[in-house]
Amino acid sequence: MTEVAKVIVYNSKKECLLRLRDDDPNIEFPLHWSLIGRVVNESDTPVNAARRELLKALGVYVEGPKLFRMQENDGIKQHIFAVKIDSKLSELNLAEGIRVKWFTDEDIKRSKIAFNYRDILHNFLGGNKW
Repeated sequence: MTEVAKVIVYNSKKECLLRLRDDDPNIEFPLHWSLIGRVVNESDTPVNAARRELLKALGVYVEGPKLFRMQENDGIKQHIFAVKIDSKLSELNLAEGIRVKWFTDEDIKRSKIAFNYRDILHNFLGGNKW
């Protein structure tokens, strides 16, 4: 079974950082907003994959992140982590995708969100005990 590590990056304002996926017809959900994440390699752990992707995708190193939830969806085991980062967009070094943006729960409801992340983000923001 394929495993992925995804990270909900959130800040003190109860906003979540999402990445706009490339405009590429060969990927799923082009031009949709997505969590930061990657496939977990066989020789890796989900938390290390999440940490490495944050460093690669945003230039941010974190000790955490904390596991928020694990679930299976369409034959993919998803490890959803959460990490608090209070950075301005200008302080992040985006390496993949078109851009990143901070989203409120209301913004998420009105936006094109990839995969099943809308529900995950809504549940996170609605019940955030981090």
